[in-house]
Amino acid sequence: MKMFLAAAAAALLCACAGKAHYFEPSKDGGALVLRRPEAVRVEIVRSCTGFSPEPTQRGADGAWVFQLKDLNPFEYFYIVDGRPYTPPCAFKNQDGFGGETCIFVPEK
Repeated sequence: MKMFLAAAAAALLCACAGKAHYFEPSKDGGALVLRRPEAVRVEIVRSCTGFSPEPTQRGADGAWVFQLKDLNPFEYFYIVDGRPYTPPCAFKNQDGFGGETCIFVPEK
């Protein structure tokens, strides 16, 4: 089980430039990155904040970035131009409303 979680976390944490959604680690935490250059507004909604929408920052390359300081597991999805969006991710959970959330699992 530990081996599976480590492999899945590594797949999620791959910061490949061609990916549409990924985690980019840094020395002070990291960032969730969503490549949606056509979007006008992107917010992230996380379980650890009571599912209250939080703003993301648009990068020069059209990617939307959300900085993480605390790398504990949480569920999340995005709101892209007013519509819920769950990107491809290694771990998902049913949200109870007919949709899915991603589960952020940091590498240990």
